[in-house]
Amino acid sequence: MAAKSLSRVTEKREEGSEQLDRSLQLMLQAIAEERSRINIRQEISGLGCFKDDRIVFWTWMFSTYFMEKWAPRQDDMLFYVRRKLSCVITDGSNEKKVEVEVYRRDSKKLPGLGDPDIDWEESVYLNLILQKVTVPEL
Repeated sequence: MAAKSLSRVTEKREEGSEQLDRSLQLMLQAIAEERSRINIRQEISGLGCFKDDRIVFWTWMFSTYFMEKWAPRQDDMLFYVRRKLSCVITDGSNEKKVEVEVYRRDSKKLPGLGDPDIDWEESVYLNLILQKVTVPEL
């Protein structure tokens, strides 16, 4: 009886892991496609890409993969990277520090999607590392 329970738990864990792996694969594929589009736009126009296009893409990524569709089986903490850098001078060295804010997913104080004070690309990468990447146990 205990063996059956253990195998069900293992199956559910593997099923959740497959969903997470699929989510991570889709996310990395979308990022690679966006990087490719950015490079093509830069080559064609020579001007770079439009800031609004980038904000739309990265807020969509954040929303889709950490707040909604692909987010049901992960931590409920969301990490936001602020755009404003602060400089700290210690021992004669000038260090740039970034402010990171942490909220629960259901918090009433979450920054709005598209908030220009949030670095959405960096926020996606930080959440990707903290929530989607797992380090194998030794």
